[in-house]
Amino acid sequence: MAEPAKKIEQQKVDYSVTKSVESPLRIFWKRLRTHKPSMFSLVILFVILLLAVLAPYVTVFDPEKVDLSLKFAPPFTRSADGHIMLFGGDNLGRDVFTRAWYGARVSLMVGFLAEGLGIVLGAILGAISGYYGGWIDTLLMRIVDIFLSIPTLILLITVMAVYGPLVPKGGEKYLIVVVLGILGWQGTARLVRGEILSLKERDFVEAAKGLGARDRRIIFRHILPNVMAPIIVSVTLGVSGAILSEASLSYLGVGIQPPVPSWGNMIQSGQNYLRNAWWITAFPGAVLCLTTLALYMLGDGLREALDPRLKK
Repeated sequence: MAEPAKKIEQQKVDYSVTKSVESPLRIFWKRLRTHKPSMFSLVILFVILLLAVLAPYVTVFDPEKVDLSLKFAPPFTRSADGHIMLFGGDNLGRDVFTRAWYGARVSLMVGFLAEGLGIVLGAILGAISGYYGGWIDTLLMRIVDIFLSIPTLILLITVMAVYGPLVPKGGEKYLIVVVLGILGWQGTARLVRGEILSLKERDFVEAAKGLGARDRRIIFRHILPNVMAPIIVSVTLGVSGAILSEASLSYLGVGIQPPVPSWGNMIQSGQNYLRNAWWITAFPGAVLCLTTLALYMLGDGLREALDPRLKK
């Protein structure tokens, strides 16, 4: 009688052991942190964002104050009040280090807001196109083709040249956000449409329809959350592209107007002094390249961490 009792007790012990299941967020983080380039780029982006947000506390110089006594001052020059100009002075004696981080605030804000607007428009239109299909899908995809056939940079330059002088001082960045957002939703729309075409026939969608859920609820509560992984990856690429577009417009003189600093107009202001005052262009250009490179590297790591085909 003792042996059957022992077996029953052993069975109880065996059934009481449960295997711990990791959450999707924990799995994602474990996979991301093993991708060393992405973690390195994440640290770089955090430092750049921190310096941009805390720019008024990081430096004591006024980004728009002209001091001709510090004109073309080389890096690590000490000003009259004893403060060190880490990146030197520009052609008007303004501190390049200060202007670089105040410019980061403008460029990063434009990049994130423009991409956010493009993601919202693209996700909504792509979801409608993929879910309903038929003539709605055909119409929206033809609109996407029309937008993709337009030379984006030329249209940006034209719009900013015509409407830029009409906006109040400092309002150019909001106009750039709207224009970039309207012109940058097509890739997201195609991405979301393709994902929804494969998801709308799944069992959970059919179950939601069977329970009487409305189309809007099915799209936004059941389908779109399953498309967030590729959208998150595309955001990193889109933000870097928006930052480069803003820098290009400012470099060409139709974007952010001086004396408001941005990376683009800082590079443009120093291009005539590359031989004698290379730091005017080199430092904001280096920060711009470092930011976009870090965003691309982070996007690569996010793709590997979120792609279910790469999971063990």
